[in-house]
Amino acid sequence: MYCLLLALAAVGSVQGDSVVVASKEGSQSRPAPCSRVCSGTTARGKTPWVRYGETGVKVSVDMSGCGFVEVPNIVTSLEGRSHHWIVQGASSVYNATPTTFTIYLTLNNRSDIYNFAHADKWNVDWVAVGYIC
Repeated sequence: MYCLLLALAAVGSVQGDSVVVASKEGSQSRPAPCSRVCSGTTARGKTPWVRYGETGVKVSVDMSGCGFVEVPNIVTSLEGRSHHWIVQGASSVYNATPTTFTIYLTLNNRSDIYNFAHADKWNVDWVAVGYIC
């Protein structure tokens, strides 16, 4: 994730803009001033994980500060101290809107995933690219 952010920063600093080639809504490309790269994190140790069923957790991510007018392209990564490398679902985005999305995780169907998520300080790092006008 860190490398992706560095790559995006380097492209932005050289070209000074971002271009969305294909949007989730299937809309036509718009001028560069209408596209935006926005990123964030749910914060280590502060992610509000919620139990999902017996063997899962989920978190809804707020990206309303980005100002997107339609659903952006979203890339996610799970960061933490331990056990997150074997989690399933970290890159699967659900219920995306211009302002929020949800991630659902499972850990080999273990019922103690909620404890791992909190003890190992899992958090979602994300980058979204979309339109703001």
